[in-house]
Amino acid sequence: MTETDRILAYADQIESLGIVKEWLGKAPSYNSQLHRLTHLMMQQALYVNRMEMYIEDLKFLNSEIMEKKNKDIINLKKQYGLQY
Repeated sequence: MTETDRILAYADQIESLGIVKEWLGKAPSYNSQLHRLTHLMMQQALYVNRMEMYIEDLKFLNSEIMEKKNKDIINLKKQYGLQY
């Protein structure tokens, strides 16, 4: 997911919460289903954001592991006189 995709997804989440907020404001009385829907949508937005951060952390760790692995391979090749 690119940074642009991430921003667009976040904008969609904010827009959907804004729509529900308007509905809540226009409701003639307390509507428990709308309040519950708002809560669920906010939770989903948080979960998506956490997952995106988790994925970015995994990508970073993977690149660190690959870099170390490649350095180890180069060192082993040097140690045994192989071309690299």
